[in-house]
Amino acid sequence: MKFFFWVLLVSACIFPQSALNAESLYISLRDYPALLKKGFNPEECGVMPSGPGWQRVNWRNKTLYAGDYFKEEKKFTLEKAFGKDVDEYTIIIPFNVNSDEYKIVSSSPTFVPGIELAAIGINWQVYLNGQLIREQMDIKPDGTIGMLYGWRKAGFPVPNVNFTEGMNILCFRILGNTLNPKTGLSQKGAYYIGDYEEITKIEDETLTMIMIGIYIFMGLYHLFVYLLQNHIKYNLYYGVFSLIMGAYILSRTAFINIAIPNSAISSRIEYLCVYLGVALCAIFIEVFTLGKTFRITRCYTYLFAFFAVIQFALPGQLVEMLLAIWQISCIPVFFIFCWCDIYAPMKKTMSDSYKKTFKGFLSAIAEAPAGNLFIGIVATACTAIFDIIDSLIFHYEFFITRWGIAFLTTGIAFIMARRMNFVYSKQERIIERSNKGMNPTLVDWIVVKDRDPVDIPSKNESTAVMFTDIRNFTALSENMPSEDVTGLLRAVNEVVVRPLFELQDSGRVAYTDKFIGDAMMNIFLSGDDALNTAEQFHSQLDIFNADPKKYFQNTPDGIRINMGCGIAYGSVTLGVMGHSRRLDYTPVGDTVNLASRLESLTKMYHISILFNDSLYNSLDKPHEFIRHIDDIRVKGRHDKVALYEDFRCNNPAIRDIKTSMKDSFDELRRLYISGEDWKGAYKLAYDIAAAYSRAAENMTLADRQSVDYLPHIYTERIEMIMDDKFLRDTWDGIWTFTEK
Repeated sequence: MKFFFWVLLVSACIFPQSALNAESLYISLRDYPALLKKGFNPEECGVMPSGPGWQRVNWRNKTLYAGDYFKEEKKFTLEKAFGKDVDEYTIIIPFNVNSDEYKIVSSSPTFVPGIELAAIGINWQVYLNGQLIREQMDIKPDGTIGMLYGWRKAGFPVPNVNFTEGMNILCFRILGNTLNPKTGLSQKGAYYIGDYEEITKIEDETLTMIMIGIYIFMGLYHLFVYLLQNHIKYNLYYGVFSLIMGAYILSRTAFINIAIPNSAISSRIEYLCVYLGVALCAIFIEVFTLGKTFRITRCYTYLFAFFAVIQFALPGQLVEMLLAIWQISCIPVFFIFCWCDIYAPMKKTMSDSYKKTFKGFLSAIAEAPAGNLFIGIVATACTAIFDIIDSLIFHYEFFITRWGIAFLTTGIAFIMARRMNFVYSKQERIIERSNKGMNPTLVDWIVVKDRDPVDIPSKNESTAVMFTDIRNFTALSENMPSEDVTGLLRAVNEVVVRPLFELQDSGRVAYTDKFIGDAMMNIFLSGDDALNTAEQFHSQLDIFNADPKKYFQNTPDGIRINMGCGIAYGSVTLGVMGHSRRLDYTPVGDTVNLASRLESLTKMYHISILFNDSLYNSLDKPHEFIRHIDDIRVKGRHDKVALYEDFRCNNPAIRDIKTSMKDSFDELRRLYISGEDWKGAYKLAYDIAAAYSRAAENMTLADRQSVDYLPHIYTERIEMIMDDKFLRDTWDGIWTFTEK
C-alpha cells in the first residue's frame, strides 16, 4: 500500500496533467492532425488550409519541430548557425468544439478558457480563428531575430469570443531555423485548451519552489560552515553545488518565462548550471569520500567549465549543438565516474566475506563512505541518462533528473549531518582528552576557535604556581614492574588531584599545567585557592594511604606516599612555548622557577607545604596554622624570599606541638636574625628541639621524623656562623643558598 501511494505521488508530480478535472473544459490538440507549411500568410491563419506546400501530420506521439518536416532546411550553414538565416513556418491545428464545450465557454462570463503549450519557440504568434491571442516576437529591422522566446510550459488565457461552435482554427506562426531544436512545438508534453484556472493550478510550482528553497538554504548553510572551518573543502563544493542545483531547477520552471522572457539568457543559465553542477558534484563526492580528486575528474571539470564559458559567446543554434555534444559525452562519463569514484573505492573497503554474499555487499554500501552515496549516485545517473536520451530522441521532457538530484542531495545532507555530528562528537572527545593533557587555553584556541596556536598572544598574569613531588618515589618503585609504576602514579593522581578539578568545575581558574613523572605543575589565579588546594591534596593523600590497594590492586604492602608542595605567587608570562612541531601554552618566569625551588626546599625543611611571602600577602585571611619559618636568598636571586609553612595537613598532635612552640620559635628567629646573642640562640634552638623530641615520644616513627626539623637546621646554621668570622661580620639575617 505504501509503495502504491508513493507511485501515485511521484506520478502526480511528473505527469501533472492527470490532475485535470474531467468535468471542466479539456480539448487535447493532439487528438487532431496538424498542417505545416514553410512561410506565413495572415489570410490563411483563420481558415482550413488548401493548396500546395502543406504537410498533414498526425502528431499524437510526435513533436512539431520544424527540422523534422523540412529536411532540406536543416542543412548546416554558417548563416543558420549564427542565426542570420531566419525561416518562417506556419502550423495549423483545426479542432472541434461541440455544443457542450461551447456552452462551457460561452455561458459564464466568469469562465476563462486558456491554452497550455508544453513547449514553443523560438519567436511565435498564436491565432485563434484569425484573431491574434498571444505573441512573443522580436524581429530586428534587418529581419534577424532579437530576443528568443523558446519557452517551456507556456500557458495563457484565450478570449471567450474567439471560439465558435463546431470547427475552430488554431494557427501558430513560428520564426526560427531548423538548426535550433526549439523551433516549433518541440516537446511531447500536453498541448490542450481548457479552463485557465485549472491550467494555473497545474502550473503551480509550489513543490518545486520549496525544493529550490531547500537547495538554496542547504547551499548557504554549507558555505557558512566552510567559512567557519575553511579546511573542510567538501563543504565549499557541496554548498556551491546545492546553489547551482537550485538555480538549475528554477531555470526549468514556468516562472523563468516571466522573470527572464529571453530564452537566450535563461537557457544559457540552465546550461551553465548543468555543466558546472555535474563537475562540482563529481569533485564533491571524490573529496568527501576519498579526500582527493582524480586527474580524469579535473580534466573533464576543465572541459565542462570551458563549455560553460564559451556558450556565452555563441549564438543559440551553436549553443544547442554544444549541449547535444555534451549530453552524448556525459553518458560514458557517468559510467566512468560511477566505476572510479563509487564502486572501486567501495570495493577496496570490502572484506572477502562481503564480496561473497549480496547481504555482505549491502553491508559494505552501508559502511563505506562511497557506499553511502552509491544509491543516490546511481539514481541520479540513471535519471540523468534517461533525460539526456529523452532530450536527444523522445522529447517527452519528463525531467525526472530533478527527483534523482533531490534523492542524491537529500542523502548527502543526511550523510553530511551524520558526519558533522560525528566530527563534533569527536571534537568534544578531543577537547575532553586534550583538557586532560593540555592547557585549556591552548585547547580552546586550536580545537574550538580553529586557529594557529602561534597566534595566541602572550600576556603577563599574577598567578600562584604550585609544584608538587612525591617523596622518594624512585626508591619506592624501583622493584615494581614498569606497568605497576605508571598504574600506581595514575591511581595516586586520580585521588589526590580531585580537589583541583572540582575547583575548576566550580568556575575558578585552576588547572594542571603538566604532569612530570611523579611531579606536577599546577596554576591558580587565586593564592587562597592554591593554598587550600595544597592542603586538600594532602587530605586526599591520607585517604589513599589509608587503603592504597582499594585504588590500585598492585600497590606494594606497607607503602606510604608522601608529598611536598612548593607554591610561589607572582607575575608570570603566559605564552606559547616549544617547537613548531610540539607546542604548549605555559607560564614562564621567575615565579615559576621560585615555585620549583620551594618544592625542593620542602625536603630540606622536612615540611609538606612551603610558600613565599607574596602568596602570604595575597591571602584574604591567613589562618592560625601558618608560620614564618625562614628568610633566604635562593641561588640566582639577590632579593630576599620570606618562607611560610602551612601545617594544617599535619596530624592534630603535630599541629598542637607546633602551635604551642610558636612563641619560642619566634624568639629563636628574632635572636637568629639580629645576631646579638648567638650562644643564647643556639641554646634556645637546642631546647626547642629537645621539647619537640619529648612531645613526640609516643608517636610513630614516621610522625616523629616530621614533628619539626627546623630547630636542627637553625642549630647547624648557628654553629657554622659562630665558627666563621666572615659570616658573622656579613650577617644580615638572610640565609643564602649557594646550590639549587
